[in-house]
Amino acid sequence: MSASRCTVALWCSTMQKAFQSLSRRLLSRPQLARQLRANPVNGPFQHCSFSSQQESSSSSDESETQPLLVVGSACVDCFIDVERLPLRGETLASPNTRTGTLLPGGKGANQAAAAASFGAQTFFNGRFGDDDDANTISATMQGFGVDISLSQRDPTCPSGKAFIFLEPTGDNSIIIVQGTNIEGWTEENLKTDAFEQRLKEAGAVMLQREIPDFINLEVAKMATEHNVPVLLDVGGTDAPLDPQLAPYITICWPNETELMNISGGLPTDNEQQIAEVYFFVVNFVFSLLQGLGFRN
Repeated sequence: MSASRCTVALWCSTMQKAFQSLSRRLLSRPQLARQLRANPVNGPFQHCSFSSQQESSSSSDESETQPLLVVGSACVDCFIDVERLPLRGETLASPNTRTGTLLPGGKGANQAAAAASFGAQTFFNGRFGDDDDANTISATMQGFGVDISLSQRDPTCPSGKAFIFLEPTGDNSIIIVQGTNIEGWTEENLKTDAFEQRLKEAGAVMLQREIPDFINLEVAKMATEHNVPVLLDVGGTDAPLDPQLAPYITICWPNETELMNISGGLPTDNEQQIAEVYFFVVNFVFSLLQGLGFRN
């Protein structure tokens, strides 16, 4: 299994464990489960129906399902082995003379690849530079079966990149060069006819916070107009959640640190505090899935 497939498998496994953790906690806390059911609005999964290539070819009697649309970030990760981080003004040689492995990444690209690897028909709308990194990202995503026809290249800005410094202890430090993930987006190049058509046909839209807030807000508004559920990965920034965006989110799944960030710094040291922050956030959100117990 390639390193990129290992990354996707780990992401999928983590999400599965998060859902299992939430289920166990709801079963052990029936009062919280009743509170969650008390105000379901339209239900978080009411309109979610992702198409599978295997399913569509196996039975023509089943009701037609809808694809998943991911709007978000993509980059190339450069992994560098180091004994330790250099001091100010210091130059260090890596202990690995062949380090510098390049692998596609970015929350949006990872989500799209994960969904496609499970058989969902998946469309990805991202922004790449006109460079070799963009070729690597595109080829890898297409290899997973992701349709990237909605994505655009910007010749004036490089693709996003992350430099990940790996220490022998397992600790890592990361520097992100956002590139086209931030500079490549405008409201005008978002609202193409092809994108709006795919949005109308989607079973759900997935967003992250590694692209501009105004793009997430515009996509969420458009999705809501067409009754398309909006799923948000709140990771990617340590800033509070945009209060304008919150009412349009159907599902989000923060871990405890992310939950504290999006609530503006409210404490999440124990289950009581987590419950209080939950009800603070859910004031604007239809359903909130917490990755309780997963600190990374």
